[in-house]
Amino acid sequence: MAYRIENIELYVREMPAPRMDFRLGAGKSLFPPILRSALTTRLLLSDTRGRSAFGCSADWLSVGWLDKRPDLLTEEKLQELVALVETARDVYLEGREFETPFDLWLAAHGRIVEISRERGCVALCAAFASAQMERALVDAVCRVEGQTLFEMVRRDALGFSPERVHPELDGFRLQDAVGNAPRTRFHVRHTVGLADPLELAEVPEEERIGDGEPESLDQVIERLGVSYFKVKVSGGQADTVSRLSRIWEVVKTKARDPWISLDGNEAFLSFAELREFVQRLETDIPALFKRILFVEQPLPRDLTFDADASDLIADLSSLKPVVIDEADDQLDSFRRALDLGYRGVSHKTCKGFFKSLLNHGLCAIREGNGGTDCFLTAEDLTNMPLVSLQQDLAALGVLGLTHVERNAQHFFHGLSHLSPKEIACVEEHHTDLYARGASTWTLNIENGEVECGSLQCPGMGVRSQPDWEALRPLAAWRQSHRLLD
Repeated sequence: MAYRIENIELYVREMPAPRMDFRLGAGKSLFPPILRSALTTRLLLSDTRGRSAFGCSADWLSVGWLDKRPDLLTEEKLQELVALVETARDVYLEGREFETPFDLWLAAHGRIVEISRERGCVALCAAFASAQMERALVDAVCRVEGQTLFEMVRRDALGFSPERVHPELDGFRLQDAVGNAPRTRFHVRHTVGLADPLELAEVPEEERIGDGEPESLDQVIERLGVSYFKVKVSGGQADTVSRLSRIWEVVKTKARDPWISLDGNEAFLSFAELREFVQRLETDIPALFKRILFVEQPLPRDLTFDADASDLIADLSSLKPVVIDEADDQLDSFRRALDLGYRGVSHKTCKGFFKSLLNHGLCAIREGNGGTDCFLTAEDLTNMPLVSLQQDLAALGVLGLTHVERNAQHFFHGLSHLSPKEIACVEEHHTDLYARGASTWTLNIENGEVECGSLQCPGMGVRSQPDWEALRPLAAWRQSHRLLD
């Protein structure tokens, strides 16, 4: 035994009302009051040398994305997810003595998935619950060792053994595939929702926020200089193509060297509809089509791995790479997707850090063996400062990705959800990543990029502990929302 988990505590950070809403489609808000909460985990760790440290993780309780079953209420989905997170904590405490983080994670992940299946939970929720404990664990081990996340990977100090999940990765050396230094600068990819205003003139005077921050796509481009965009699409209807045409008019006029990804969020109901949509884009908006990087999760997750459609998937990916996101709910999801002709997979730390390392290895091996180019893409609209955003950027520093979906702060009032103690940490340590905005501290985006060298500190990008006194214990939060067993 090299390490021992002493305790794991679960908290919730309750968020204020957003400065502007984000629509997922059919009038569904991403930020209804019951979902304005971020799960936060504190793990206490010791080792055989008498050292100790805390570790933490945080993520928005995004059941609207994780669990799309139409027959359950949001409250029922949230209750299932929170109970699964509590179970994940118990599983980690049962295996509290371990040799390496990877050893514990792999054993615990399998058990969490098994329990999730027994309960009839959505597989992606199991990945989410597992990832909360995993990141707190990795963060704590890095702190005990006094090393950054990148340094731990380069030293092969996490016990990463990818062949135990993917036999084809036998002999793969992760430290040889992450470069000599972490990436600390990233292009921000701004997400354009289904109902987001494209020009300020579309927002009636009486509905404008007037806080000095961007309120429309044209303002985002003008003030922040972004050139990467993620556009939500709701299927292959004519109005979707029409809106894309309007977006392109704004982007091509305002942005320098623009690049676009399309996010279907499982909205296309058949392969035929998807193919028709892609072909129509190529015909109707050829200039936009040339600037599309990839199409993300266009099909429902239960259709994604339809073996009968492998030829069509490969054909579509030859036009524009098709990426899985919600369908990436198992450790072997990306491997199966590659075999069917998909080209990419989303990296989200809420789905698992080790999973992304495994997928990174699959890309390196498949490309090295002369296969089709494949890639990871950095996504996650709801990563908020401090913990979840900083941990994700630290992970991206290892993976070396160059652009990332990063605009949750656009929908909230910057860092106003943080306590004075946490803001003081920002002022002392992270003035590269954050800056004073018109009314509060916010993400510091200059020329469309963020700089985050300050995250290269012991741990997983989080320099100081969250202000635990500013958070609510999960049990009390559950009771107040009547999310009881």
